[in-house]
Amino acid sequence: MKHFKIFVIFLLIFILAGCNIKVNLSPEDNYFDQSGEPQDTTQTEEETDENRIAYEVKANSDGVVMQILNQDTQEVLIEDLVDICGNEMVYYAHPQDLPYIILKPYLIDEEQELDALYSLNIQLSKCQGLEVSQQIDGLNEQVLSPDQSKLALVLEKDEARVLKLLDIVNDKALTLVELTEGETLNGGYGGDSNHFDIKWLDNKMIQYTVYENTVANYDPDAPDKIEKVLQVRVVNID
Repeated sequence: MKHFKIFVIFLLIFILAGCNIKVNLSPEDNYFDQSGEPQDTTQTEEETDENRIAYEVKANSDGVVMQILNQDTQEVLIEDLVDICGNEMVYYAHPQDLPYIILKPYLIDEEQELDALYSLNIQLSKCQGLEVSQQIDGLNEQVLSPDQSKLALVLEKDEARVLKLLDIVNDKALTLVELTEGETLNGGYGGDSNHFDIKWLDNKMIQYTVYENTVANYDPDAPDKIEKVLQVRVVNID
């Protein structure tokens, strides 16, 4: 019995001591707020505020990125994007949970690629072009996913019958939808009259409107009103 009591006492001490141990198994996700400032909210018991790095992007009135700072210390982390990326760059997106941002070149002349996308790794100060940029050809509609990791893309050419998905995290492209003859994703008729209705319902589902394709793009007799709506559809990207 004496040995049993000793065992119980040691067991209670062990249990009580264990009550002070905290383990965070589901840390919060990183996020990027509307002000253009990525913030890292992930933490464990050992981490403190000093270990977290939040970035602040400074841009001029044209959207050209001038500096990238440590938001907490205001230390300049990156300043010369021309030296790193080969061109002045405009902020485009920040995929969640990742230490890099997506940029587009600031267009100075017609020789530059109109829709080139670049990935800038802030921690490594490394900038590189994305292969998926080659999918963006001519007039188009681009819609970012809520987590800014993917891009829904429709090109005006060929009567806008194809909806593509550009994964700007993994640098891959996928065709999601190919419409049949007589259908189009463009309710307009080319150029300034283009009319697309594409939206993300969440990070996995895209809603798109299909129009009747009765008038070809740039037809001189195109009417003022948009084409007839045939159907509103949803595609799951999984």
